[in-house]
Amino acid sequence: MINRKRKNNYRFMCLVLSFCIVSNISLFIFIPDTRIASASVASNPFEAAIEKAVRESIQEQVPLLTPQVEQIVLGEVQTTITQVREIVMQSQAQIKIQSKPMDFSQVPPVEVIAQIPAQFRDQAAGTAREKAQASIEDEFASAVPVTQVQIRMAIEACIPQIQDQVRASIQTVIPKVSTLIETTLDKNINDKVISILPEITPLMPIEMAGMTPQQIAEQMKAKFKPEMEPLVRIPMETAIKAKTQAFVETNLEIPMKAKIYAQVKSQQDALIESNMAQMPSYLESLVPKSFIRSVIQNEIDKLSAQIPGIVAENNSSLKQKMDAFINEEINSGVKVYLGNNKINFDVQPQTVKDRLLVPFSAIAVALGTEYQYVPQNQQVSFQKGDKNIVLTIDSDVMMVNDQPVQIPVAPQVIGDRTMVPVRFIAENLGVQVDYQPDWQIVSLKQ
Repeated sequence: MINRKRKNNYRFMCLVLSFCIVSNISLFIFIPDTRIASASVASNPFEAAIEKAVRESIQEQVPLLTPQVEQIVLGEVQTTITQVREIVMQSQAQIKIQSKPMDFSQVPPVEVIAQIPAQFRDQAAGTAREKAQASIEDEFASAVPVTQVQIRMAIEACIPQIQDQVRASIQTVIPKVSTLIETTLDKNINDKVISILPEITPLMPIEMAGMTPQQIAEQMKAKFKPEMEPLVRIPMETAIKAKTQAFVETNLEIPMKAKIYAQVKSQQDALIESNMAQMPSYLESLVPKSFIRSVIQNEIDKLSAQIPGIVAENNSSLKQKMDAFINEEINSGVKVYLGNNKINFDVQPQTVKDRLLVPFSAIAVALGTEYQYVPQNQQVSFQKGDKNIVLTIDSDVMMVNDQPVQIPVAPQVIGDRTMVPVRFIAENLGVQVDYQPDWQIVSLKQ
């Protein structure tokens, strides 16, 4: 189960990229982190001095870090939004107003109309226009529900493709942003701790007396880094939220609504022509074509004015589907990246004794190793260059170039998959491993 903080972090990144496809869909679920560096985690005056200095230093870094994160996020949003806009526009092009031409089958023949006395022609013309107008209005009234269904279907048809685009964007952006934040926090805490040590040496606990400055910095970083992350994340969320909203409105919402409006208006002339083509020419003395045109134009305008409301009615369904998609992404567990590429496993990685186990064949392929499973010995092996690693299922000793190495968790068979500890295999193959718990990401760097 991912804790609230991790959900907030990952949901933020998802929702930055799951931009509103129709109006009134919230871009962000912005929940202030209750842990934001207000409660100290220091256990003595020495740690309290370090915590205070690190907090102040990180707060100074936020204005410098935020533009870098904005560049990463908004760059990907711009790329993705262009692709999404094309998907949406293509779908909207299928919207057609299903209005039937007026029925003139009951119109009196030309001889009858010709015999209308002059003093009654105005009255007859008024009656004919009323009937023509009522007929057109009735046809458009029946067309509105059909148009509503078409708009809803057009939007819903886009959702799978939009989700694919968003998922790809998430996989691209999150490693970049998380690495940037992690690197900044690591360096900032490390440098600050080392720089202030001479000032606070008298406060140093006796058990740290024999430690080097770097060792002290590493220990303090492990303690304070989780508490400092909100100092970076929350101000960035606020800044990026405003810019992303403006970008989405300009580049997606406005063009999308304009497209629907234009799609409806573009059918105006065809509807006018289809109605007037059915009208007997002799009726023009009572119902001029200009009158028919004005009535249809008025109905088109009324329908166009309803478009924002029609679109808004679909917000709830669309939002629910996007939320379900986001929740699925959030709850999909730990993700493993090699560089900026996500490693896809056929079964979900498992956490055992706070260590991540992954399917051995998939990680072997991803790391470019030769691998082998020897069922009679219950062993798996990895070979790359001059490194040979052998692990035995349910054994906490692995062999690296024939030398035993103790590992805290043994390989296991879970379901029908042999799962191995990713960190110890990767590190012994010379791959750097960085676990980012706030993002539920393991980053492997060769």
